[in-house]
Amino acid sequence: EQGDRVAEAFQAAGFDSFEQRLVAAGERGGQLDIIFRAISIYYQRERSVSRAIQMSAVYPLIVLNAVAVIGPIPELFLESFASFVFSVFINLFVIWALILGSYFLIKLTWRNNAFQFIWFRVPLVGWFLRTTYQYRWAMVMRIELHAGVSFADAAADAWMATDFANREVRARQATEGSSQPLSQQMLHWPELPVDWSEYLSTAEESGKIDDTLQMLESLAEDEWQNAHKRLSSFMPVLLYIVLLLGVGAFVFSFVYNRFYPFLDATDLF
Repeated sequence: EQGDRVAEAFQAAGFDSFEQRLVAAGERGGQLDIIFRAISIYYQRERSVSRAIQMSAVYPLIVLNAVAVIGPIPELFLESFASFVFSVFINLFVIWALILGSYFLIKLTWRNNAFQFIWFRVPLVGWFLRTTYQYRWAMVMRIELHAGVSFADAAADAWMATDFANREVRARQATEGSSQPLSQQMLHWPELPVDWSEYLSTAEESGKIDDTLQMLESLAEDEWQNAHKRLSSFMPVLLYIVLLLGVGAFVFSFVYNRFYPFLDATDLF
């Protein structure tokens, strides 16, 4: 409404660097319709995985809350109603404190530069992050080159769009190494697959850069979807393990509290 370009409007509205740079590249190359479609598909897939993880968490949470309520029932008969209510409150407080604490900890550290290196080394989670970086890099790189941006600037913008914690260093390396072929620079970027450098080296000789980047983007998208599926299928397993540990802790606590006074009394004799 104020006459700014679309990319400037996206920046003013607070969209992340991935969206801003994709829109800027699409605007330069006259491909905004393709860009918006790509962003839509990207976030639809992320949302479907998030929903799958959320749905898989419903049943374990219901069981954990049921155990928190059912576990102290013997206290109704052995002690008092007030003791039962107090135990239920403590159990529910501990469960939800752990759940909400874990949620906010992940949310705060997910995009933090220092913690992202830790997440990068967690099994499955690290694979998911790595494939996300690769898919975003290949997508932005292809669109930037199609818009007429130089190889060095396109690679730098692609790194900045990845949200990788070390993106500024990689972007600076891409700009400073503009005298080298991109395939040679990629050998120093361990976040990208090694064979990408070989594919791009062949493309540089044959001149089929655009076709090769489309192929790399397609490969990266397949890996990204596989990482999504593996992560979403692993989450229920992890939640059930937590559920079993929680139930075991409740059973141990109940048995210990019921029988420890009796064992302590027998030691007196």
